[in-house]
Amino acid sequence: EACPFCGGALAVGETAVECTNPECGEKQVQKLYASIVSLGFLGIAEAFVRKLYENNQIRTLGRLVNLQPGDLDKKIYGDKTTDLFFSELEKARKASLAAFLTALNIPMALLEEAAAVIMEACKS
Repeated sequence: EACPFCGGALAVGETAVECTNPECGEKQVQKLYASIVSLGFLGIAEAFVRKLYENNQIRTLGRLVNLQPGDLDKKIYGDKTTDLFFSELEKARKASLAAFLTALNIPMALLEEAAAVIMEACKS
């Protein structure tokens, strides 16, 4: 079977069937949405993140956290939703290091390996 969003090949992943296309838009939207959830955003729908992605407003977590109120047209995204988004973004900018690392979607095994290297470096 093929990915219903981009037509890429599907493979059985760690927890679900996944698209193997790294450029799959839906896959990117899902990662970005998981990131904002990890940063503690409340009340922001996946559909809002999808619209930001489809309108080329965000492609990466870095771009998302650097958005400024003037970057979004309230006529497109809605006054209340845009205001809520920036309110939540301001809170997320003060997130803990653990929340930020989780938001980066780095596999746990790599985080554990990085932590071990850092701990070893701190001993010397």
